[in-house]
Amino acid sequence: MLDVPLQQVKQQFITYLLTHYTFKSRISVWLLNYIKANAQLLNHIHFVDHVIEQHPTLQLATVDAQTHAIQYHDGAQHLINSDQIFHEVIRTSQTIDLKLHLHHDVRRDAMLDKVLLYQLLEQTDQSAYLRDLYHLSLSQATEQRLLEALSSQIDLSLTMQDADAFYHFTRLRNTLKLRRQHF
Repeated sequence: MLDVPLQQVKQQFITYLLTHYTFKSRISVWLLNYIKANAQLLNHIHFVDHVIEQHPTLQLATVDAQTHAIQYHDGAQHLINSDQIFHEVIRTSQTIDLKLHLHHDVRRDAMLDKVLLYQLLEQTDQSAYLRDLYHLSLSQATEQRLLEALSSQIDLSLTMQDADAFYHFTRLRNTLKLRRQHF
């Protein structure tokens, strides 16, 4: 559905983060560079807007954010501002949600919204992440084009008899329509 692979979008986003933001912890910079360079680890990273309690989560903060510099929790442990976080993340084989605390004001970062949207469109089992769709900054024209593209994908999935894709794109379209009614 999208012309640029998700991995490339994530790499571009990490490059953007490293050049446009100053992180509180050097460990955050190390991790972002390592994630960007390691395709397997990058594939296991899922950027999120909201922390999902049961998911392993890495949280990174910029100097403008009013939270801990770096945090990691995976159910078994909760680490804060520790070098051990680097080692835990690079050794993992499970998906890790990455929550960014970029600034404390109400502005949204358009590049973050782009990567969140790409993830929702590219990966099928995204029901836990649909909440992020409500907070994306989309113009009315972009939202309308997205609804049309999702309808086309739904039609294509019916033609291809791909039930998973059909349910995925239908869920996204319906959530987008609900969002439109509430805003």
